[in-house]
Amino acid sequence: MGIAAEALFDVFGMWYAKEGSKAVEFGQCVKTLGLLVKLGNARNGFSIGHTADRREELKAALLEALHEGGLEPKQAERLRGRMQWFEGYAFGRTAQHSLRVLGEISLKKQRYVSLSDH
Repeated sequence: MGIAAEALFDVFGMWYAKEGSKAVEFGQCVKTLGLLVKLGNARNGFSIGHTADRREELKAALLEALHEGGLEPKQAERLRGRMQWFEGYAFGRTAQHSLRVLGEISLKKQRYVSLSDH
Protein backbone atom coordinates (compact mmCIF):
# COMPACT_ATOMS: atom_id res chain seq x y z
CA MET A 1 0.00 0.00 0.00
CA GLY A 2 2.86 2.37 0.76
CA ILE A 3 4.13 2.64 -2.82
CA ALA A 4 0.64 3.26 -4.22
CA ALA A 5 -0.13 5.86 -1.56
CA GLU A 6 3.18 7.63 -2.16
CA ALA A 7 2.43 7.75 -5.89
CA LEU A 8 -1.06 9.12 -5.20
CA PHE A 9 0.31 11.84 -2.91
CA ASP A 10 2.93 12.75 -5.51
CA VAL A 11 0.33 12.95 -8.30
CA PHE A 12 -1.76 15.37 -6.24
CA GLY A 13 1.28 17.42 -5.21
CA MET A 14 0.83 16.67 -1.51
CA TRP A 15 3.93 17.13 0.62
CA TYR A 16 4.63 14.71 3.41
CA ALA A 17 7.61 13.68 5.50
CA LYS A 18 9.33 10.65 4.00
CA GLU A 19 11.99 10.32 6.70
CA GLY A 20 12.49 11.16 10.35
CA SER A 21 10.09 11.52 13.26
CA LYS A 22 7.31 13.04 11.15
CA ALA A 23 7.47 10.38 8.44
CA VAL A 24 4.05 9.15 7.40
CA GLU A 25 3.04 5.57 8.06
CA PHE A 26 0.68 4.46 5.34
CA GLY A 27 -2.45 2.53 6.27
CA GLN A 28 -6.18 2.95 5.62
CA CYS A 29 -5.99 6.46 7.12
CA VAL A 30 -2.96 8.72 6.94
CA LYS A 31 -2.47 11.87 9.03
CA THR A 32 -0.13 14.50 7.60
CA LEU A 33 0.12 18.26 8.21
CA GLY A 34 -3.27 18.42 9.92
CA LEU A 35 -4.95 16.49 7.13
CA LEU A 36 -6.58 13.09 7.26
CA VAL A 37 -6.35 11.09 4.05
CA LYS A 38 -8.63 8.05 3.87
CA LEU A 39 -7.23 5.69 1.31
CA GLY A 40 -9.62 3.42 -0.57
CA ASN A 41 -9.61 1.46 -3.75
CA ALA A 42 -10.62 1.97 -7.38
CA ARG A 43 -14.31 1.53 -6.52
CA ASN A 44 -14.49 3.58 -3.31
CA GLY A 45 -11.84 6.18 -4.10
CA PHE A 46 -10.23 8.23 -1.37
CA SER A 47 -10.94 11.40 0.59
CA ILE A 48 -8.92 14.26 2.02
CA GLY A 49 -10.15 16.24 5.00
CA HIS A 50 -8.90 18.02 8.07
CA THR A 51 -8.22 16.29 11.36
CA ALA A 52 -10.70 16.91 14.17
CA ASP A 53 -7.98 18.76 16.10
CA ARG A 54 -7.32 21.13 13.18
CA ARG A 55 -11.05 21.81 12.70
CA GLU A 56 -11.53 22.55 16.41
CA GLU A 57 -8.46 24.82 16.48
CA LEU A 58 -9.82 26.95 13.63
CA LYS A 59 -13.34 26.97 15.07
CA ALA A 60 -12.05 28.14 18.47
CA ALA A 61 -10.02 30.96 16.88
CA LEU A 62 -13.03 32.15 14.86
CA LEU A 63 -15.39 31.99 17.85
CA GLU A 64 -12.90 33.90 20.01
CA ALA A 65 -12.70 36.73 17.46
CA LEU A 66 -16.50 36.89 17.23
CA HIS A 67 -16.90 36.75 21.01
CA GLU A 68 -14.36 39.54 21.55
CA GLY A 69 -15.91 41.63 18.78
CA GLY A 70 -12.52 42.43 17.27
CA LEU A 71 -8.92 41.39 17.00
CA GLU A 72 -5.40 42.70 16.66
CA PRO A 73 -3.95 42.94 13.15
CA LYS A 74 -1.37 40.23 13.95
CA GLN A 75 -4.19 37.93 15.14
CA ALA A 76 -6.04 38.61 11.87
CA GLU A 77 -2.92 37.70 9.92
CA ARG A 78 -2.53 34.36 11.77
CA LEU A 79 -6.24 33.58 11.41
CA ARG A 80 -6.13 34.41 7.71
CA GLY A 81 -3.19 32.02 7.24
CA ARG A 82 -5.04 29.23 9.04
CA MET A 83 -8.13 29.81 6.93
CA GLN A 84 -6.13 29.83 3.70
CA TRP A 85 -4.51 26.52 4.63
CA PHE A 86 -7.85 25.06 5.66
CA GLU A 87 -9.67 26.28 2.56
CA GLY A 88 -6.90 25.07 0.28
CA TYR A 89 -8.02 21.49 0.86
CA ALA A 90 -11.76 22.12 0.89
CA PHE A 91 -12.05 22.07 -2.91
CA GLY A 92 -13.73 25.44 -3.13
CA ARG A 93 -13.30 29.11 -2.48
CA THR A 94 -16.21 29.90 -0.20
CA ALA A 95 -13.98 31.65 2.34
CA GLN A 96 -12.51 34.22 -0.09
CA HIS A 97 -14.57 37.11 1.30
CA SER A 98 -13.57 36.36 4.88
CA LEU A 99 -9.92 36.01 3.90
CA ARG A 100 -10.03 39.38 2.14
CA VAL A 101 -11.54 41.07 5.24
CA LEU A 102 -8.92 39.49 7.52
CA GLY A 103 -6.20 40.58 5.10
CA GLU A 104 -7.47 44.18 5.27
CA ILE A 105 -7.51 44.07 9.08
CA SER A 106 -4.00 42.61 9.20
CA LEU A 107 -2.67 45.69 7.36
CA LYS A 108 -4.26 48.22 9.73
CA LYS A 109 -1.97 50.38 11.83
CA GLN A 110 -4.41 50.28 14.75
CA ARG A 111 -3.67 48.24 17.87
CA TYR A 112 -7.17 46.74 17.84
CA VAL A 113 -9.86 46.63 15.15
CA SER A 114 -13.52 46.21 16.04
CA LEU A 115 -15.53 43.86 13.88
CA SER A 116 -18.57 45.06 11.97
CA ASP A 117 -21.41 43.13 10.36
CA HIS A 118 -19.40 43.37 7.13
